[in-house]
Amino acid sequence: MNDVDDVKKDVALMVVGEAVSANVEEFAATAMHLSTRDEIFSAMVVYGFLNYENGKVQIPNKELMNVFAKTIRREKSLGYIYNLANASGRMLQATLDGDTKTMEEILQFAHDSETPHRTDSDGGNRI
Repeated sequence: MNDVDDVKKDVALMVVGEAVSANVEEFAATAMHLSTRDEIFSAMVVYGFLNYENGKVQIPNKELMNVFAKTIRREKSLGYIYNLANASGRMLQATLDGDTKTMEEILQFAHDSETPHRTDSDGGNRI
């Protein structure tokens, strides 16, 4: 998997409130070509799109969280992350409508989709 795919998965985690580990270095923000995950996150920290604390990056406020969330819902190049984000809106509507058939279809889709793994602070994986 390349670094861009890792960034996409990590942004999806940050949109739901998770902080993700990163090695942030200020010099990366001045680079003309950002090619690694850490260089991309370093630039995002320097430009104020992410906070960096205790070896982790996260989205710093609700306003930026909303921008990231809107981007995920409209950017088809994000693949399964885009699909899951858009399915969540359908799931809410199906729940409000009591439409169990649609809810079942969406749950099956979400179950069958690849999802980024979140990790506990002790290093154990969880979903």
